[in-house]
Parts: sequence; structure tokens; C-alpha cells
Amino acid sequence: MVVGLLDKTSFGSSTLTTPQLAIATTEKIKEVYFTLELWYFSMRQKVRLLLRKAASMIEYDLLEVVNEFVEFYGEFVEKVAEETLQLVAKGDLASLEGEREGFSTFKTRLAELRGRANAFLQSLRDDGLPVSDTKVRALELDPWFKPGTAISEQKESPT
Repeated sequence: MVVGLLDKTSFGSSTLTTPQLAIATTEKIKEVYFTLELWYFSMRQKVRLLLRKAASMIEYDLLEVVNEFVEFYGEFVEKVAEETLQLVAKGDLASLEGEREGFSTFKTRLAELRGRANAFLQSLRDDGLPVSDTKVRALELDPWFKPGTAISEQKESPT
């Protein structure tokens, strides 16, 4: 959903970036998205294999997939979702008013996934498994968020 915003955003002379730069950035984001999509399918295959050999699974196998998920999730949020939203925020948001609800749903689902992932990671750590991290990264950008509200003022503070 979030990458789809790139094709719907217009970048004219009155926006904060040039159409040429927007096109180049869009291509880069889509390339990273495609790479992450392939990585995702690879991880799914690893999980399927782990499920088949659940009785003989060793701790290392589980840790490898869990740590890979943490890295994957962080890369998706940083290099696809946030870069897309940074670029979209420089475009004409009026042309995307119809996408606002879809973005809100995406953001909600991503937050729910993050909550479940964090709980799972913490339970693994509580069970004594040395997972690389117990928290995955939150999505922090919202192109429709207006400056001057409490959350945006918080982000601008140096602390």
C-alpha cells in the first residue's frame, strides 16, 4: 500500500522537490522494495522449513530467522515506508486526499504487527534466547500530519 502512494503523488513546480528527483527517488525506493519482497519470500520459506523439522529444530535455526526478521522489519520501515512518506510529503498532498484512509489502515496494521513482534521477541528473551533485539522500529512519519501539533513539536525537540 505505502509504495503505491509513489505512483499517485504529483510533483509539479509548486512542490518541495523536482519531478526528476522525485522520479529517481521513486525508482530507488521501488528497487529496495522489490529486494525486500524477495527477502520476505526467502524468510517465509525458512519458516516453512523450520515448521517441518520442528521436533529437531535447534536454537540457532530459530534465532537466525528471528534476527533476520528484526533486520528485515527495520529495513522495510526505514528504506521503504519512511523514504516513501518523506517523498510523498514533498509532493502535492491534495491529490492524495483519497488515500488518507488507506494510509491510516496501513499505519494501524503496521503498528499492530510491531506490537505482536515486540511481544514475541520479549517472550523469546524471557525464555533465555539471545535475540538481537526485543523491539522493532516504529513508523514515525505521517505526511498528512500538520506541524504545530503536540507530536510534531515533540519530534522537533532536541531531546
